[in-house]
Amino acid sequence: MARRSTAKNLGSAVKVRVPEAFLQLLAELQTNQSLSPRALALKAGLDEDAIYRIQAGHRPTIVSCILLANAFHRNPNELLELAGWPRLEIFDLPAGLPEDVADLADDLARIQPEAVRRDVVRAIRTLLR
Repeated sequence: MARRSTAKNLGSAVKVRVPEAFLQLLAELQTNQSLSPRALALKAGLDEDAIYRIQAGHRPTIVSCILLANAFHRNPNELLELAGWPRLEIFDLPAGLPEDVADLADDLARIQPEAVRRDVVRAIRTLLR
């Protein structure tokens, strides 16, 4: 009987090529923040070799997708889906939000730096009063 390791279940042993859309987004985010592979690895909490493997077209693990999303202040489900993984409910916005409101929340979450995002949120709240 073959044993399954947790790592294999999370995709680390699966040799699947990452979709081009994932690679394009990763390159865009990395370029926009002027991050070298080493700097990205440090920011995301990943091994530098993991970044090079992903950039070479190897599919990132679920955990790597989540860590990269966190480093870039993105919803992890965006990177998970682009890498061919299923969405994780824990990262979804609360149920019942209208689609346009959920889209706006995603847009707001991407604003960098954080201080600018807080200012935009304050401005929107002022307009709503």
